[in-house]
Amino acid sequence: MSSLFLLQTCLIPLTAYASEINNRAPSLNMMGEIGLNTIPSARMSPEGTLRVGLSRTAPYTHAFAGLQMTDRLYMGLRQTSESDRFNSETLHLYPGLDVKYLLHRESHYVPQIAIGLQSALGHKRMSAEYLSLSKRYENFDFTFGFGWGRMASRMSLPNPVLTKAFDGSSKRSLDGENPNAPRDWFGGNMGLFGGVEYNTPLNGLAVKADWNSDAWTAERAANPSFKAPSPWSVGLSYRPTDWLDAGVAYAGNQSIMARLTLTPNVSKWSFTDAEKHASIPLLAGRPDEKISDEDDDYDENDTDEFGNKIRTEDRLGLTRILINPKTAEATLSLQNNIPTPYQIGEAARYISNISGRTPEQITFHMRRAGLKGMDVTLNRPDLERAMLRHHGSSEEIWHTTEFKPDTNPNYLSRLLGEMGISPTTLKFKFDILNDVSLSEEDSGLLYRTGLRLELTKHFARHFLSFQSLRINLADNLEKLNEYRTLALTPVRGDVDMFTQHGLLI
Repeated sequence: MSSLFLLQTCLIPLTAYASEINNRAPSLNMMGEIGLNTIPSARMSPEGTLRVGLSRTAPYTHAFAGLQMTDRLYMGLRQTSESDRFNSETLHLYPGLDVKYLLHRESHYVPQIAIGLQSALGHKRMSAEYLSLSKRYENFDFTFGFGWGRMASRMSLPNPVLTKAFDGSSKRSLDGENPNAPRDWFGGNMGLFGGVEYNTPLNGLAVKADWNSDAWTAERAANPSFKAPSPWSVGLSYRPTDWLDAGVAYAGNQSIMARLTLTPNVSKWSFTDAEKHASIPLLAGRPDEKISDEDDDYDENDTDEFGNKIRTEDRLGLTRILINPKTAEATLSLQNNIPTPYQIGEAARYISNISGRTPEQITFHMRRAGLKGMDVTLNRPDLERAMLRHHGSSEEIWHTTEFKPDTNPNYLSRLLGEMGISPTTLKFKFDILNDVSLSEEDSGLLYRTGLRLELTKHFARHFLSFQSLRINLADNLEKLNEYRTLALTPVRGDVDMFTQHGLLI
């Protein structure tokens, strides 16, 4: 109880910042659902509320993320890990999908009623179903409910659901490697739970007490010396802002529970589009804005316009632009993650804007990572009719576009020029690599973390080099073969040995 007193002492000074918080806003339980300490209530969050949190109830750590999809429906994903201590090695994982649906809103005489499934799809160790009823009286919020599965393993009652599929006479398995499924829902015996939450005069601070029917049957069966928490619990919940909820509780047998949850409402977030370059417009009238290496009217050091054009050409991947009275041509190096037709269209409009009055065709020599592609030739009048007079379409432009191998009579000289003049491009990439396996039945959570440095150099046209350096930072793959026999046909069977090398090139 000293821990509870200490938490309350630390939280009281923060209440001065909670004047805007709804003192009756529902708080969460240790499984990430709205409720008391260990049981769910019938309360729901406002639509659009996102829940992301972490809680610890020995021997389990629960990580959960969910969304109040409508004012009646909540869905969340939860990953429960078993470990001796919070920061010790994970022994087993128990994933689950949690669902809660509001059946009836609270009225003057009738309580609020909700139905829920804990690990509706997932591991049986945490699976449970419940029908919860909540009724508020001034600053007190009372909850009473019926539970199945894990919530009915202590002092259980016969199942009142008379459907044969839910007959309580057939014992329901509360553990095992077979996942929980609809045929298990509301099966087996039924348990009772209840409790109360009191909203104190200190805004955002609530005191909660509850009683549950969880006997920790699976844990006792796996470890006869396991000390299960008492069925009762008392605790505090504090909500200093509308997006943060923290709680701590004591459940007897020296069992302390703690939780921290972020609860922002995504429906109130203001989203903006990612910054992107505006599309290049096609200028009317074929202005004479030609820039070439022989044009002495532009000073690279003093003219901002020249610098802007160079930056634009670099962004579009354009190099070696050549304009003559009949055609305008350039080398177009394609970029990652952008559709090729879009890149060609952007480049074509830019080349048209700087080609002057006479060229009627625009040709691109396509390149990708130093590899030569087909030449693409577009008719400039087709672009102008579609873009300026809205006659024609992109499909018609593409239909009249010509694709052919490079037939430039000066191909050899241009090739030699590319090899001799092209600057060396250097790209550096830095990655943190995290490989996590969540499905190892005999080893729990397996992971490896590494730092990867990559360097790519493009020398002229035909030469590309790639270097990679990997530093293995941390892993627990030494556990990989603790319980397994030698595989006769392994696939990457030496991954644990691979990670023992600190540095790899």
